[in-house]
Amino acid sequence: MVKCKLREFRYLAMICIFRPYKNTMGFLNYRYFSLKFDKHAHEFGITSELQYATRADTFTGQTFTLFKRALPSSPLEWFRRKHDKSIIKYDNPQNILGIVDKDNYLRTYFRPIDQRQYVVREYDK
Repeated sequence: MVKCKLREFRYLAMICIFRPYKNTMGFLNYRYFSLKFDKHAHEFGITSELQYATRADTFTGQTFTLFKRALPSSPLEWFRRKHDKSIIKYDNPQNILGIVDKDNYLRTYFRPIDQRQYVVREYDK
C-alpha cells in the first residue's frame, strides 16, 4: 500500500514539475495511467513513467489524415469511434495506436498485436 502511494505521489510530482501533457489532458488518473504503463511501456522499450506519458501525448498531438478502411490513406490516420466519440490515431509504418476520449484525456498508447486489423475492427464497431 505504501509503495502504491509513493508511486502515485511521484506521478503527480512528475506532472507538476515536467508537464508532459501538452496536447491532451493526460490520463484520467494515476490508477488508469499505471495500468496502461505497466501493460504497454515494454512494447516501446520504455522504463520511465515520464517517457511513456510524454511519448503518448506527443504521438496523439501529431497531424493525422482521415482513416480509409480499404487502404491506408497516409502513414498517420485517425477517425472518431461512433459508440463513445473517442479519437483513434494510428501510425501504419510503426504500428502505434493512441486513443483520446471525447474530453481529450488519453485512454491508451500501444502497439496492436494484429496491426491494422485491430484498427479496422475498431472502425467497424
